[in-house]
Amino acid sequence: MIESLPMTIELLKIYLNEQLYEMIYLMKLQLLQKYSVQGDERPDQIAYDFYGDSGLDWVVLTTNNIIHVRDEWPMGPNDFLTYVNSKYTTQELSNIHHYETKIIRDSRGRLIQPEGLTVPAGHSITFLDNGALRTESSLTSFTFFEHETNLNDEKRNINVLRPEYLTIFLEDFEEIMEYKPSKQFVTDKLKKTENPRIISP
Repeated sequence: MIESLPMTIELLKIYLNEQLYEMIYLMKLQLLQKYSVQGDERPDQIAYDFYGDSGLDWVVLTTNNIIHVRDEWPMGPNDFLTYVNSKYTTQELSNIHHYETKIIRDSRGRLIQPEGLTVPAGHSITFLDNGALRTESSLTSFTFFEHETNLNDEKRNINVLRPEYLTIFLEDFEEIMEYKPSKQFVTDKLKKTENPRIISP
């Protein structure tokens, strides 16, 4: 089932319109539930677990605006190790990729530096605390391996359409994707289109 995903998603990319985006946005408010993709779990497996039909993998992908499965879906442990080992040397994986800030507060508990800001090595912050200047540096370093791991793990956090709303979604989706009557139709099944190979002067 997974082999057919790129074609399915590319077709969706072509035909998606503002109505569909609006529908997905509204769904996020109440119709979706948070889900964490486990290991090398695939969209079709999640669709089967939630809806009893692996063929509804496109619903899982569409509700997360995923177009390119290979790049936007999280890799399993074996695929991830193959990926990082082909991209970096062992030494490069252990090198520092970047630094992020830790929380710094003054003596009254007021926030001076938030957590998670990407900063240069040696970054410090100077602030006034009880009438005296203080300079502090509180950073966390991340190796290239940790950076790639975090990027992959972020992809694991997805939204899944609640099963009780599946029928409504499918009906609305079918209506949105339906061709409306237009002068571009030559016959009931044939529609005129522009030739992308023709370049206007």
